[in-house]
Amino acid sequence: MNIIIYNKVTKEIVLAGELSSKFSAGTPSVTIADGTTLSNINWDNLAWFLTDDDFPEGFFVKQGPMTGYSKKFDELSLADARLDALKQCVKDLASKKILALAPEWKQRNMMATGLALLNKGKENWTAEETAVVAQIDAAWAALKTIRDASNAIEAELGNDINYDWENSPLWG
Repeated sequence: MNIIIYNKVTKEIVLAGELSSKFSAGTPSVTIADGTTLSNINWDNLAWFLTDDDFPEGFFVKQGPMTGYSKKFDELSLADARLDALKQCVKDLASKKILALAPEWKQRNMMATGLALLNKGKENWTAEETAVVAQIDAAWAALKTIRDASNAIEAELGNDINYDWENSPLWG
C-alpha cells in the first residue's frame, strides 16, 4: 500500500512512499518503508491518497478529504501529484462556494421547479412563475460563474504551479 500526503496550505508533498504502519484517516502518525515517520498530524490541512498494488492498474483506491481522484499511481510523479492535488483543492473550494450560495437541497428544488414549469409550458406560466424562473436563472448563472472560475484557475495552475488559486481574482 502506497501513500501520498499533501499539505493544502503549504502546497507541498509531506510524505510519499510505501506504508509500513497501519493507516486510517485521523491517525496521529504515519510511517513509510524507509522509516520516515510523520507525527502529530493535523489532518485539517492535509489531503491523502492511498493505492494498493493489487488494485487493477494501480489506481488510487482511497483518498481524503478530497474526492474524484483516479490517476494511475505508476504514472504519477510528485510534480503531477502536487498539480493534481492543487486542482482538487480548487474544486473543493468551488464546491464550498457553490454550496454556500445554494445548498444541494436548494439546487434540487430549483431543478424540480424548473422541470415542472418546463412541462407546464412557458405560455401557461403565471407572473409569479415567470419571476421564479428569473430567480432560478440568476442562481444558476451565479453557480456557473463559480464553475467557470474553477476551470480557469485549474488551467492557470497548469501553466504556473505557484499560482495563488485561493486569492485569484477569477473567483470574482
